[in-house]
Amino acid sequence: MRCFPDVDTDGVLVCRVDGDLYAVEDNCSHADQKLSEGRFRRGMITCPKHGAAFDVRDGSHQSPPAYTGVATYEIIGSETGVSVRRRATERGDSGPSAPRMR
Repeated sequence: MRCFPDVDTDGVLVCRVDGDLYAVEDNCSHADQKLSEGRFRRGMITCPKHGAAFDVRDGSHQSPPAYTGVATYEIIGSETGVSVRRRATERGDSGPSAPRMR
């Protein structure tokens, strides 16, 4: 994984999973923490502050305490390099649902 802190508001984290590149915002949706300071394994980035996990392939949250995903970016390759563009969907949200209160 590699962080580009000067891209967009919170920086962009680019990760390679099974040979493909994926890009997400470098900010935990739960605790305003840099995800690039966390652990990256098997397509998941874990926030170093509270352990919330996100799938870098689609930005979805995979574990609490986060209940919303992170923004993803489209990777655009060219002869001169790679660029990113924020996707129309702001944050991935197909992860586990928040528990219901009774």
